[in-house]
Amino acid sequence: MGFRRLRNAAATAAMATALVAFGAWDAGAQTPKKGGKLRIAILADIGGFDSLKVPVTGRQRAFVMEAIHEHLFDMDPQTFKIVPRLGLKAEPSDDFKRWRVTLRQGVKFSNGEEMTAQDYKAHFDRLLGSKFGGRFRGTLGPRLDRVEAPGKYTIDFIFSEASPGWETIMAQPDLLWWVRPKSWLEANKGKPEFNTTTVGAGPYVIKQWRRGSSIVLAKNPHYWDKANQHVDEIRFTIINQQISRFQALQSGQMDLVWVPPWLKDDAQQDKRLATSNGPNFFAGLGVGWNNQKPPFNDVRVRKALVHALDRKPLTGVITKIPKDPPIDMYGRGHPWHCPDTAWPEYNPEKAKALLADYGKPVKFTLNIVGLRDLIRVAETFQAYWKEVGVEVDVKPGPRGPQWARAVQSGKFDVWWNNFGANADPSLVAMNFHSKSRANIYKVNDPEVDKAVGAMKAARGKDARYKASCNLQQVLADQIRWLGWEQGDVTVAMWPYVKGLPRPINIWPKYYRVWLDK
Repeated sequence: MGFRRLRNAAATAAMATALVAFGAWDAGAQTPKKGGKLRIAILADIGGFDSLKVPVTGRQRAFVMEAIHEHLFDMDPQTFKIVPRLGLKAEPSDDFKRWRVTLRQGVKFSNGEEMTAQDYKAHFDRLLGSKFGGRFRGTLGPRLDRVEAPGKYTIDFIFSEASPGWETIMAQPDLLWWVRPKSWLEANKGKPEFNTTTVGAGPYVIKQWRRGSSIVLAKNPHYWDKANQHVDEIRFTIINQQISRFQALQSGQMDLVWVPPWLKDDAQQDKRLATSNGPNFFAGLGVGWNNQKPPFNDVRVRKALVHALDRKPLTGVITKIPKDPPIDMYGRGHPWHCPDTAWPEYNPEKAKALLADYGKPVKFTLNIVGLRDLIRVAETFQAYWKEVGVEVDVKPGPRGPQWARAVQSGKFDVWWNNFGANADPSLVAMNFHSKSRANIYKVNDPEVDKAVGAMKAARGKDARYKASCNLQQVLADQIRWLGWEQGDVTVAMWPYVKGLPRPINIWPKYYRVWLDK
């Protein structure tokens, strides 16, 4: 089977070396200083390091794990081109059902073992062969069948269907990229303490984990890219409220925090702080529902729920600064954004008419993450819906991995949702196909399946973009999801924090920074 060279990967060692240095990404031209301790506040604990014990990527979990485990490829946040990391090149077969990755030689894990293709094969065999295999595959878009290691430094990713966007997917945060040495995995996976630590090929290692309180990382002494490894230690403090995290930054207790969209303006108005912004390669927040359960299996009800909402003011419930609501799964500034996607307008009378035609009372419980600000947003949804005769109870629930597990397992019929990774249309599409394990919304509609199929069959950026935007319009016409906000990504920090690459998801590359103090 023929292979073709990945368009954006480095073609020569010289180019690879230049890209590895991230020179184009650096926020300043100063020579980085080594040493110091970086302090970051996260919202919740990580649950553990074994992805079969904690089978979700999770916002807070990934925030920590991304510093411990290195990706095969990264994405340049300015050009969105692929940058080699542990992988030097990626070559698809002609039908895009097999991708061959050549590994960088000489890379060592934090325990000193050399990284080889066998480590990737053992890692993927364990996860894809588990009871969560279907769920894990669903986070990768088109179905990954298996991983092979035809050579010491050669990995083959083999799919049961074409995966033209795999080059981009490999650069995105996901638990499937948190690879550990095969020998270490086999020696430790049966031990009780296996979930309390990990070994990776990233720039940092676990030094200390105090459950519910803090996590401390230290430099990986075997890290291959020491030119981009600066601070000696990274300390995560768990602070359970967004506003409290931000206030800890303002008071000088923290050096850097990811800022949710509703605190972005506060961060930018604080002239003592520096901020960095970028498009979000992780879809926004809103309401998800089980499309097979009444009343959400009826399009009249779904449309009524949208007609009942004045969505632009809803975006400003917390910030008091209304912004345009999301119309697709991407948002402004994203390379796959579909600006012409149309949604039903705010019209309470149309909502009432649709509900009258439905002919039955509409009542449900909106399950929400137990954050004070988000509860306020949910209560505003509740008030709008009450005005058209829909009765809604708001039920706060747990945060962190517990919430993600509840959503993934189908515990809720209606829930406050993070709509997941959106780096490539294939990731979004699989969330709505009737036969996909990633379809937590239980959509089963031939028109949606047809639009997903057309998107999967498209080749080339222009054809894929057109098919992707058609799918977004079909989803909007049928109201298969309901977005609240799709803000960009904002990181706030003190000015002495230098060298942060432009963020393109909620997991900024804080492990690249250096401290000028």
